[in-house]
Amino acid sequence: MIVTGIAAVGDVKAVGRVGVKALIYFTCASVFGLIIANVFQPGAGLSIDPSTLDTGAIEEKSGEAKGGGRLHPGNHYGQSHRCLRR
Repeated sequence: MIVTGIAAVGDVKAVGRVGVKALIYFTCASVFGLIIANVFQPGAGLSIDPSTLDTGAIEEKSGEAKGGGRLHPGNHYGQSHRCLRR
């Protein structure tokens, strides 16, 4: 879809300008986010010891307890071969 959009523009200079603008916007947004995070320091006042957390509550909220924790298979190559053998 991106390739089709770039090909439809037809002007390489226009594509380059859009790419440079996107890179500049991304860089500015990243720098702004880092500055805000360093100024406000979210979570700095919390005294949380990870070893004392209740993992049961986390598993219940994330779906691990219901068996829905694994969203995608680990080996795509091996699975495609299994499908072809059938």
